[in-house]
Amino acid sequence: MTHPLPTQEDLRGNADPLLLVLAERILDFRAHHLHEGSDYHDAITNGQKPLAFVSQCIDGRQPVHTITALPLGKLIAQSSIAGFLRDYPDSSAAWASILFSVKDLGTPVIIKLGHTGCGGVRKLIELCRDRVSVDEDANLDPTLEWLQSALPLTQSVMAKNPGLSKADIEYALEQELVRDGVQKLERFIGRVIAEGHLAEAQRPSIVGLLFEMHTSKLYHLLPDGDFKLLSQTKAGLLHRECGDHVKT
Repeated sequence: MTHPLPTQEDLRGNADPLLLVLAERILDFRAHHLHEGSDYHDAITNGQKPLAFVSQCIDGRQPVHTITALPLGKLIAQSSIAGFLRDYPDSSAAWASILFSVKDLGTPVIIKLGHTGCGGVRKLIELCRDRVSVDEDANLDPTLEWLQSALPLTQSVMAKNPGLSKADIEYALEQELVRDGVQKLERFIGRVIAEGHLAEAQRPSIVGLLFEMHTSKLYHLLPDGDFKLLSQTKAGLLHRECGDHVKT
């Protein structure tokens, strides 16, 4: 029997309809992926050997495992609202996870992944346009307490781009969040190496990417701060080119 996917309203006060679907789909997953020789079987038998740690947004429409279709165990993903990273040592659990992945699991690449159509980005812009004043001593709800850390960055982007449309402001902030995240990741890795917590030989490559959801295009952050469309040539070589984004 196939149970229909419940709506949010179906689940108010009662999680059972979702649990039925999950139980059904896990049975299907087990039937297709738990057999010897499958990616999942190999991952749980031989241990994971991640290729990259991905710092991303909580948005459920761009889960990195789904959009890349890489085998299980090859990516480790960590999520936050708008993909925003606080400076180390704030959010110590997040930074501890990154260091564990690099140092103990041997992860050679860290990816800061942003995306278009981000609800967290829209919320940040809304807070700035409403001129919300955040008192550090106020009893804030956890969402606002988290977002307040990203308000200075948001205000800076809006001040530098006063004539842009709403969609273009969102896109500019989505890009800036990737740049900001890459810079913080580079500072963190440099610091833990300097403090002797990570060997220089384990220093990971740090990459900034922006996923355009409405086109499924991927943009790569270059050292000069620009984003270039990431693609593959007919010869199978990596290629970066200029590409217009789609306003979402």
